[in-house]
Amino acid sequence: MRTVKVGFLCCFFAIVLTLSCVSKKTPPAVVSKPQPTATAAPKVVATPSYPEEGFSKVSWDKLNGDFDDSELLHLTDGVEESLKWLRNQKPERELSFGKQKIAVSRILETLLAVQSKLAEKPTAKDFQTYLSSDFELWQAVPAGGKELMATGYYIPKIQGSRFATDEFKVPVYGLPSDLITVSLEDFDESLAGKKFRGRIKGNAFVPYFNREQIRDKKNLVGRAQVLTWVRSEWDAFLIEVQGSGILQESGNEYLLSYADQNGRSYKAVGKLLLQEGKIPKAKMSMQAIGKYIESNPDDMRRVLDYNPSFVFFEKATGNAKGSLGVPLTGGRSVAIDNSKFPQAALAFIQLQQPSLDEKGNVGKSEQILKRYVLNQDTGGAIRGQGRLDFFWGAGPEAFEKAGAMQHSGNYYLVLKKR
Repeated sequence: MRTVKVGFLCCFFAIVLTLSCVSKKTPPAVVSKPQPTATAAPKVVATPSYPEEGFSKVSWDKLNGDFDDSELLHLTDGVEESLKWLRNQKPERELSFGKQKIAVSRILETLLAVQSKLAEKPTAKDFQTYLSSDFELWQAVPAGGKELMATGYYIPKIQGSRFATDEFKVPVYGLPSDLITVSLEDFDESLAGKKFRGRIKGNAFVPYFNREQIRDKKNLVGRAQVLTWVRSEWDAFLIEVQGSGILQESGNEYLLSYADQNGRSYKAVGKLLLQEGKIPKAKMSMQAIGKYIESNPDDMRRVLDYNPSFVFFEKATGNAKGSLGVPLTGGRSVAIDNSKFPQAALAFIQLQQPSLDEKGNVGKSEQILKRYVLNQDTGGAIRGQGRLDFFWGAGPEAFEKAGAMQHSGNYYLVLKKR
């Protein structure tokens, strides 16, 4: 194409040159021409400038006088769990702090001081006064000037059976015997926290089976134990998305806790249904997704297989545990991206409270959730400086709140002054 254009232009200029030479024999009369009207210079649109992604140190005035809106007793529980994890880490170990790093010792120092103050059983206002005088506040800044988006999760209660029946026919799997996890830190310290999961096939290390290969082709038969059988694909999927579940079996209850996953990237089925117009944006919630799946059994497999990630579980006792291996505290634990936020750290959040009306429309209540929380979990959908998942706990109210939560908010990391 470029050769044709060049050839055409050469011919064109040759013709123009020839005509120019001929025209010199009879010079044309000079005719005055009107002066061109002045035109305004094109308007230059400035490229928007955004703060750099990461953390920005701010004044406590940024909180507009807000203080914790819940029982500080539960915060004490959460702090103690974070301290358990921190004490098992090397003090010099570096955790993510936006594009920077922060030592475990700094987080530990902060939480020990907070724990000491909480032992005095202060009021929420007194606790805020103490923090604002002796601690720093660092606001999370998402990329591209975007707002931080918060969603919610909870522990679902699901009916199960020890044996496969006509009613309970969908398996929930334990860890496969051939799932291998490779820690890249063992090969390069700069890759700390990064892992590959897969299996050995011949002499090669290959990706582990995706959801379709597991569910449709039953590739886990003989590789993984079935921990329980549940009624529907949606019940099994819901436990995976939430990361744990309480199984009710023959009058007994026990916890199914996250053990590992297949190493495949998480893809949100809600986003797929939104793009296809199956669920309008005003009604998008976990409840709406479940209703669509159960009302459209012929489309169920396609929708669920859109997410190749698959979670494996283990039976456990006590409360559900997060990625730190410590029990989560309802209303106090949050899931964040460990490559952007420091694990176990304390933060203050301001989030719009979710609401769901009688028609299933998702909305925002007038109440703002103002809460001190701890970074104790992570998740496949929680990626970047602009994402957070708030743990609501267990029960019907937790399900109502978690399923409808998809609002913007603010996150402020708390660090002891030095």
